[in-house]
Amino acid sequence: MQSAAREANHTGRRRFAAPWKLGPPGILGFGEESPMYLGIDLGTSGVKAVLVDDEQRVVVQATAPLAVSRPHPRWSEQSPDDWLQAASGAVDELRGARPRELAAVGAIGLSGQMHGATLLGRADRPLRPAILWNDGRSEAECLTLREAAPDIESITGNLVMPGFTAPKLVWVREHEPEVFGRVERVLLPKRVRRGLSRSVPS
Repeated sequence: MQSAAREANHTGRRRFAAPWKLGPPGILGFGEESPMYLGIDLGTSGVKAVLVDDEQRVVVQATAPLAVSRPHPRWSEQSPDDWLQAASGAVDELRGARPRELAAVGAIGLSGQMHGATLLGRADRPLRPAILWNDGRSEAECLTLREAAPDIESITGNLVMPGFTAPKLVWVREHEPEVFGRVERVLLPKRVRRGLSRSVPS
């Protein structure tokens, strides 16, 4: 969460120089208020939002909870739509507590969970629930990858284990071929940024 706030603060410092009375107040942080910075962290158990001032002091923070679906043993999934709804809810809570400060936001920093497989189809819509970093279903697929490319770990610099993304994709290819055939792109949960940014209306 602190990394998201620092990213927003540093981005804001680069993009927006004093004086701040350059236009009407709004999401770009211009107006009477001192610049503010919004951090949004997509965690496994919740989406956290924090508003930080120009001196890196926390003004207000909020958390919207997330549920993890475990329909089978060792499975761990979440709906990407739930991430966006939780982000919107957390930011709405900040708005309710500090509307003037939120209107003075000059930059947004995003951080979050990694190594999940978010499979997107046309129009960047999710094709299935995201398979999370702590999902353990793909042990057999790890063996398949090692057999197909014995030097895969030295080539990629990554261990082949169920927590990483590649074995998850092999699992989807083998068990959900109709989904795999429609995949246009694969994103880590923390990279689903455009939708997160849209959850912060101007």
